[in-house]
Amino acid sequence: MIHIPLRNSKMNPTMRSRQINFTSQWISVACAGITALICVMSYACHCAAQDGLTRLTDLFGQATVAKSKPSYSELVLPALRERDPEAALQKLDESASSLTISDMLYSDLPSAAAALNRSLVQLSSDQQYEILEEWTLPTEQRKRVRVLSTPVPTDAPPKVFARSIGERPRDNTFAVAAVGPVDGFFCSGWMLLQAANDLGRLPRLRITLKELHEQNVSGAEELLVLAQLLGSRGDLDMAKSFLEAQAALPVDATPLTSRDMTVAAIAAAAM
Repeated sequence: MIHIPLRNSKMNPTMRSRQINFTSQWISVACAGITALICVMSYACHCAAQDGLTRLTDLFGQATVAKSKPSYSELVLPALRERDPEAALQKLDESASSLTISDMLYSDLPSAAAALNRSLVQLSSDQQYEILEEWTLPTEQRKRVRVLSTPVPTDAPPKVFARSIGERPRDNTFAVAAVGPVDGFFCSGWMLLQAANDLGRLPRLRITLKELHEQNVSGAEELLVLAQLLGSRGDLDMAKSFLEAQAALPVDATPLTSRDMTVAAIAAAAM
């Protein structure tokens, strides 16, 4: 049984509720990840997978929490009201790129990401691809592949409430983000790959990501591995090797970072 202890028994009810909700989502994501690992690895690797999960949960308990964080909802909602998810993505990257996993417990980043997801799914695959490709792939000024991954709320209001935000009620008005079969998980990289797959551009995007990985561009490997788990002709051996390597990491190898959530997204997609 996976258990992540509460960090502070004296926290106020609001913060306690937020931590419990987030911890439950983290456990759900972790369980999804471990199930995926079991599916793609041999029995001999099962213990290594369990060790990898223990490493994540142990480091989670050791992480420190910043004293103050911005309201991500306040940062992105003005842009989303103007139906400008591109600007909202930029705001999130400027403020959340160095966010630790523990910091998520005390921030509204999951709510902001859920709002961003609802805005993006209203767009066509062409529009999604254009926005997310430009935001994700490196530029002359930014030498990294950007991916935002975070658990998000799974509760959504009835579609009739769309009128209260000036929209027509549609089935996807309050869409809940998902990676593979795992609901309540937003991953910008997964959305980009889905749009690319819809448009027949996934093979070319895989080639681009492979070239970036060979150039040691930060973040390229994770998105390249994720790209193997969608569409046809993906290299499942690459995904298997990546997940095995993550499971084999020692408990004290590195502190938890936002990258670990993208690793969880890969595991979720592998289910």
